[in-house]
Amino acid sequence: MAILGGALVGFFVPDGPFRKSNPKFDISLLPKLSKINALKSAASGYFGHMWELYTFWAFVPMVIAFLSEGSFSSSKISLLSFSVIAIGGISCAVGGVISQKAGSKKVALFSLLGSGVCCIFLVIAPSVPSTIWIIFLLIWGILVTADSPQFSTLVSQSVPAEFKGTALTLVNSMGFALSIVSIQFAQLLLTWLPIDQALALLVVGPLTGILLFRFFAKKRGLNLKPPSVKSNRTIALHFLKWPSTPTFDLLNLNLH
Repeated sequence: MAILGGALVGFFVPDGPFRKSNPKFDISLLPKLSKINALKSAASGYFGHMWELYTFWAFVPMVIAFLSEGSFSSSKISLLSFSVIAIGGISCAVGGVISQKAGSKKVALFSLLGSGVCCIFLVIAPSVPSTIWIIFLLIWGILVTADSPQFSTLVSQSVPAEFKGTALTLVNSMGFALSIVSIQFAQLLLTWLPIDQALALLVVGPLTGILLFRFFAKKRGLNLKPPSVKSNRTIALHFLKWPSTPTFDLLNLNLH
């Protein structure tokens, strides 16, 4: 599948009109990126999202088995687990459409907040009828993924075109590493807690992500408007300017 996907992209997807050639690798770029508050804001939200997403997916079958109290067959649990995970693909597409009018920031924060609420609701899910908690899990499956492409968009908007690949690679890599820690931590919690209480603690991710997102978005940061002259000196100077571009200001708007 990976080879097929790569072949489809390589042979049938042309380069976009805004494609930029990659500059030479510069290790000094990493500490400079760490000073961009718009990037740290978007990355914080993404990390909160990643703390929850894959751990939720990993334990969905166990959650369904727990809530059904043994009344669901293994095939029914598998089908429902697939539905809860797969419905996230639809929400990503719908979220993209909505973001064209509402903006990526609002879509991302709404989804992250909603999935955090779902974490808390899981504690009372065993006391509601099966129809209710099935709908609830599907809603959770929608909200837990809708913010992912929006946070990636915000990450890419926070840096010049020349550095988008570096920023996205760093943020995505750190996010997936964090998801490993989250899964292992949830597995450890199952030693002492039932599955509903253990996964309810995933709310720490969305809550922390939202708080840090807003914290860094309010701080004054660096203006990284792409330089018109392709030289290392010009690029370095742009790291030292204060914000004045619409792109940066958009990322620092308060959510109403």
